Amino acid sequence: MKRIKNGGKTMVYLFFALYAEAKPFLEKWKCKKQNQYTKYQVFEAEDVCCVITGVGAMNMAIHSTHFLSSRFPGGEDIFCNIGVAGSRKKSFAKGELYLIHKIHAKESGRDFYPELLYRQNFKEASLESFSKIVGKEEEVREDLVDMEGAAFFETMTFFVKKRQIFLWKCVSDFLEGEIVQPEALLKKHCESLALFFERHLQTKESGEQRKKKKRSSCKRFYGNIFFARKPCVFKGENCFTMQSCLRKM
Repeated sequence: MKRIKNGGKTMVYLFFALYAEAKPFLEKWKCKKQNQYTKYQVFEAEDVCCVITGVGAMNMAIHSTHFLSSRFPGGEDIFCNIGVAGSRKKSFAKGELYLIHKIHAKESGRDFYPELLYRQNFKEASLESFSKIVGKEEEVREDLVDMEGAAFFETMTFFVKKRQIFLWKCVSDFLEGEIVQPEALLKKHCESLALFFERHLQTKESGEQRKKKKRSSCKRFYGNIFFARKPCVFKGENCFTMQSCLRKM
């Protein structure tokens, strides 16, 4: 498969274990299925891409690796794992959404810490990732429990910076065998997450526009130097080369 370029756009990549978790977001942005991915599902809109990897750490690691190997991740793109999680703590209300600030991998014993530069107004919690479904008898040390979070974070760090990685988990049950409805739970939070993503895209787009404006200004100064054979004044100093202009930006 040829690697796909996004044309320089800032993108939001959302990774889900289940289609039911992704459905509210697919409907929100009217994402279209990308049929070139056959082992897992990928849906894409203009600046949002949803990847459904399947349940478990292995599926998350393998399929997210394959997907990112088919793309050119940008330095301002963000990569998010959104899904449901269980909890032993009744102080965590069912249906509440939490931004994850710490991840503990049960099998390896490793801890991971996302660099949360954009906290906004989300509640925060720690997450523990298991390789199997967790029951009442299992010892749990963190706030929330899932199966993919640690694999997602560790895989992403091979491709992008930590500041680009986010995890949100919605409390679905208290590890007592309740019936879980991921679509209904996450649909309640679709708008708040969409607002976060849209603000990120707008901020980065404005930054790119400022950079283009600066470079355009520098080119005009450089044109004066080249054709008039005399220095131009840029930020109060004479500039004789394109490089000197760029250094002053």
